[in-house]
Amino acid sequence: FWPMSDSASSRILARALTAGDDGVLRWHTDPRLRQPSATRLAEGQVTAMLRTIRAPALLVGATQGLFATQAAHAARVSDIAQLEYVLLPGSHHLHLEAESAPAVASALQAFFARHPPG
Repeated sequence: FWPMSDSASSRILARALTAGDDGVLRWHTDPRLRQPSATRLAEGQVTAMLRTIRAPALLVGATQGLFATQAAHAARVSDIAQLEYVLLPGSHHLHLEAESAPAVASALQAFFARHPPG
């Protein structure tokens, strides 16, 4: 697994823990997050689909993230015509980390300033 800061783990715990009537804390997440995808595509199908994306898109990645060192990830990134890829220091949960969240927000704000919705 990847490292997680105290601020990221605190946010995940606040979202996922609930206290029952008996005072016992219970972990709640969407079980579908742990299930493998029902759809299996061949790499050629994935490439063909990514190459049809024409809308501007933003991908915020983390230097210590899940895909940071995977060659297949780099190839897929290059398949999206108008993809802006921002690589920020941090781990998989950098959007939840107090240290990294402002940089993520800044990247999103800059992207939407260049590509307003609508």
